[in-house]
Amino acid sequence: MALAFFYVGCSAESVKVTEEEEGSRDVLFPVKGFSINSPTAAEVDDFCEFIEQELAPIGVNLLLLRINYQFDFKSVENMGGSWGFPLSSVQKVEKVCQKHQIRLVPHLELFGHQSAGGPEFAPGALLKNYPEFDESFGKANSVNYGYRSYCPLHPDIHTMLFKMIEEMAGAFQSKDFHIGCDEVMTMGVCDRCKEYIRNGGTNADLFAKEINLLSGFLSSKGYRTWIWGDRLINAADASKFGVSSLTEWEASRNSTYQAIDQISKRVLICDWHYKGAPTTHLYFADKGFDVIPCFYNVETAAMKMLDNVMETRTMEKNVDIRNHCLGIMGTNWGGTVTAFMEEFGKVKAGTNTSKATGAYVFYQVFHKMKELEKEFEKQ
Repeated sequence: MALAFFYVGCSAESVKVTEEEEGSRDVLFPVKGFSINSPTAAEVDDFCEFIEQELAPIGVNLLLLRINYQFDFKSVENMGGSWGFPLSSVQKVEKVCQKHQIRLVPHLELFGHQSAGGPEFAPGALLKNYPEFDESFGKANSVNYGYRSYCPLHPDIHTMLFKMIEEMAGAFQSKDFHIGCDEVMTMGVCDRCKEYIRNGGTNADLFAKEINLLSGFLSSKGYRTWIWGDRLINAADASKFGVSSLTEWEASRNSTYQAIDQISKRVLICDWHYKGAPTTHLYFADKGFDVIPCFYNVETAAMKMLDNVMETRTMEKNVDIRNHCLGIMGTNWGGTVTAFMEEFGKVKAGTNTSKATGAYVFYQVFHKMKELEKEFEKQ
């Protein structure tokens, strides 16, 4: 693709790369992000070394840590996990990230994805300790309740969630906070939610109500809300985004996509697609949201996504759309942090046996970005 570069400044609410770069230079990819599960306390020292020796040199300037319920919560009973990611670990990771000007953003999975995983989809940490919040109202595991959610209308849940959000957010210096909200498959099935729908509400209303409530609380404390974008995409609109189909995980089939015009435009969208590269980032940007497209372990899809982002950042004539597209983020799912670091080392050394891993694709995309940035700087 021909490189016809335009000025690409960030919008007023965009993610900043560094204070020095803000407003002082043209940036091809303001966000060069990476998302991974948080390391355990035993992995933290090695992970900090990995940040310093590998992530910073390859160009990462944003690290999204999916801590979720591994945090050692003190504000809520039965939700502490000192074996996972305690405050001392936060401080270690934050120190090395600050040294290399990497923005560190915490992630707490809310609303959907409240299952422990595995074939049984047993309740995860939140619903195991507080079963009264389960949207599937304690029903035996079945295909219908595989992706558990908490009930967004339970009268007591937000009092507890707000305590957890404030505690986790307060442990970090970042003013950004990711609340997950992806793959919300179980909705409108408990008595409260059924009654809400009988009275004229919809799944989209439930979704928007929850996002706005959570983001409103975060905003009142000075934080910006991030979410995954899949529930705001209509799976039936695949052809509009240049692909033949969209799975029920990466796009909605239960009408939540209609919430896109109801939620706050201050919410930042992480637009994930792992097997393809639909142009949904343009949809979000056109709706007025800042957006970061996210890839995983399929190289062709990730490279196409990178091309899409570069084209938007350099050739999109609509300035608002161009400025709302903030960059790109690699992700890694499954396995331990240690396993990812070991695989990354093999990729770097050329001894890896597979090209279908998060480490391999992440490495290739970030090296390609470096090449593109060098060409950009010559313009």
